[in-house]
Amino acid sequence: MKRFVQMVLGAHSLLISAIFLSSAVQASETMAHDGLTASSPPEACRSCHTTVYDKWKESFHAKATTSPAFRGMATLFNFGTGPQYARECLNCHATDVKLSGDYEARWQAIMDDKPDTPGVTCTACHAIRDVKKDNYDLLVPVTMKPVRTPFHNVERSPLFKKEVMCSGCHDYNNSHAVQGDWEQGVACCTTNRDFRKTKMAKEGVSCQTCHMAPGLDKNPDAWKTALNSRSSLKERLFRLVNLDRYVEKAPFKGHRFPGSHDAGVLKSAVETTFDVEKTDNSARLRVTIKNLTGHSIPNGCPPRARIFLRLWLEDEDGFEIDSHEVEYGINFKDINSFEPAMVDTAVSRGFDHVLGAEKTTEVEARLELPDDASPVTAKASLTYVYFVMPPPEAQNRMQQGIIKRIQASTPEQKDFILNTEIPGRMAAMNRLASAYPPVLMWHAEQTLAP
Repeated sequence: MKRFVQMVLGAHSLLISAIFLSSAVQASETMAHDGLTASSPPEACRSCHTTVYDKWKESFHAKATTSPAFRGMATLFNFGTGPQYARECLNCHATDVKLSGDYEARWQAIMDDKPDTPGVTCTACHAIRDVKKDNYDLLVPVTMKPVRTPFHNVERSPLFKKEVMCSGCHDYNNSHAVQGDWEQGVACCTTNRDFRKTKMAKEGVSCQTCHMAPGLDKNPDAWKTALNSRSSLKERLFRLVNLDRYVEKAPFKGHRFPGSHDAGVLKSAVETTFDVEKTDNSARLRVTIKNLTGHSIPNGCPPRARIFLRLWLEDEDGFEIDSHEVEYGINFKDINSFEPAMVDTAVSRGFDHVLGAEKTTEVEARLELPDDASPVTAKASLTYVYFVMPPPEAQNRMQQGIIKRIQASTPEQKDFILNTEIPGRMAAMNRLASAYPPVLMWHAEQTLAP
């Protein structure tokens, strides 16, 4: 009997070895390579990690240099501070150029609107060995330690579960005022540093907990499930003595990283209430908005993203009687205090009104009722707009600036401004404004009795 068991176990081991070798040969034939490096293309990972690759391909990491929003913004930068700003853009949007140093060629390919310029690739994240807290930048070239596999040198790192992993790009200060110390620049994207101040962060939550939550591709609320089930008693006790790294956690599966570009996730980001109180000649509309996420919204670049809260009254024919609107977002100022400025010329923040992380915002408006006793409906909505055109007064100032430049230009410069720059800027602005449709995050209404 003992010999029979040994034979069965031996046969089982041979079978497993054969399967592994067969898979290894098949993978190496599909995409043969001598080992991955920090500059390897994503296609080098596809043969073994097909599902992950396919999800990544849908992500905005994959589209970091090809999305309409980036292409439009890059065009505006090109006409503004010029190609010299390309390095800052591409350090995060095309991470492989930090190894190759080929900034100029990649930027030109983007300006030529070539369709397949690489974005944030697999090794952009999986090759990071460390992120220093006094220098939030992707540390490439990186130190890569070999592991026991014939295919690549990438290994599982504890860093992959920490929020600092994302700081290299999602904490961004421009270089306008930077002289070696990143904190001296203008804070353009503060998603990660916002998060680190929250109760979530102190309890061991990371960016990956929500944005890579299992099932998030099919269920926009899956991040809430991951958030609510994250902390067992064992994990909390181990964290108290700084031993939480020894607690086995559920692996992060999703590589699509849905966020503000995902309508479902956007809608699940807030919790709202709507109350209406009628008086003799007016109605008091009150809304509370609880930001359930670990960072302020809207956030990130471009800075022209907005959330609009609208409160209004309609008569029985659908005509608006009275309204109130609140705008949430940020603006930047340039050296001449012009607002809204682009991030490449920003020297300070201007308008700064966002929905704070883990905070509840209350808005109340008293709207006038009609004199007659006809039925009235009170309504409220919360809408996310990805890019809002500058207001008319700002557009007028921009036009005046261009006119002054034309007056001081040579004939060749004047021809470029009139026939290339102005049409190019307008096309880029329109591209940004039409890149993504607005998202209705929330809507409520209540009919008032006559």
